[in-house]
Amino acid sequence: MRHLFAYGTLRWSLLPEAYRPAISHEVTRPPVSATPLWNEEQFPELLRAVSQRLQYAGSGRVRGRLYDLGPYPAAVVDPQADSDILGDVYWLPPDPAVLVSLDAYEDYDARYPERSLFRRVPVQVRLDDGRTIECWMYVYNRDLGDAVIIPEGDYVAYRRWNAASPGRSLPPAV
Repeated sequence: MRHLFAYGTLRWSLLPEAYRPAISHEVTRPPVSATPLWNEEQFPELLRAVSQRLQYAGSGRVRGRLYDLGPYPAAVVDPQADSDILGDVYWLPPDPAVLVSLDAYEDYDARYPERSLFRRVPVQVRLDDGRTIECWMYVYNRDLGDAVIIPEGDYVAYRRWNAASPGRSLPPAV
């Protein structure tokens, strides 16, 4: 598989500018801008080389629900859901070391998927231009407890709203 669907901390606009993947020349609409999650010094060492090997290929959506777990979101894919998870699609280079690094960042172990925090699964992503492509996606692999659903399934907008509205837990439904 040649693409990754990123809905949380790996969204293009949340990465430090120096580590944002290049934007494909085929992209007609640039990613939404936001305040990065990390400054350059805080950016995880594991992701520094990997992020520069990805290429932003556009935005898309997957049927399901997105939850706020505090430091990161959790996705639950559900084709029957009446909501979408919004995210960025990256082109993956053919080097298997890229997926190995992403797996480590997401705490996914293909040998023991049941023990992993996230599982890497294939999903159908509906791109903003209407096409559908198959991508890898990391889905949450634990009990959600009392995690709060992120309205509209958009982690970037949710973080922006929380930054502008400290002390309030949920943005209004749109």
